[in-house]
Amino acid sequence: MNQIADDLVQECMQAARDGAEFGAIWDSILRGHSLVAGPPIQTFEEGLHHLDIRLRNGYWLRYCARSHDFSLRRAMLHRAF
Repeated sequence: MNQIADDLVQECMQAARDGAEFGAIWDSILRGHSLVAGPPIQTFEEGLHHLDIRLRNGYWLRYCARSHDFSLRRAMLHRAF
């Protein structure tokens, strides 16, 4: 399953390098992909805005709006306080 996720990241990165904006990448690649488990969620971390997309394999696909880059991140563990 990680190979599928890696391939998805590479496909998104190539589309971004070719000049596609996130909305077009979402519509053409991500929205209907079997690994995508939900819509993008806007997050703010380390002074940067990101869009995080939950994947069915327990990872998140992150889009950094500043660098127009995609990466895979492990799911964060949420702790009750």
